[in-house]
Amino acid sequence: MFENELYTNIPLLLKSLIEQQFTLEVATSTPTNKYFDLVVGSNLNETKTSKTEIIQYILDK
Repeated sequence: MFENELYTNIPLLLKSLIEQQFTLEVATSTPTNKYFDLVVGSNLNETKTSKTEIIQYILDK
C-alpha cells in the first residue's frame, strides 16, 4: 500500500503553492497528507468507486 515515494522537491513545490494561496485539490484512492484543500477518494461503503465518480464529485463542489 505504501510503496510509492514523492518525486524530489514535490513537498517544496506544494508548500510554495500553498504560500501563494493556490487551492490544491486531488482525487485519489490512496492515503493523503497535509498539502491539499480537498481530497476525494472512494469510500469504504463502496460509494464513489470509479475515477469518473470521484472527478465528477470534485467538479460539482
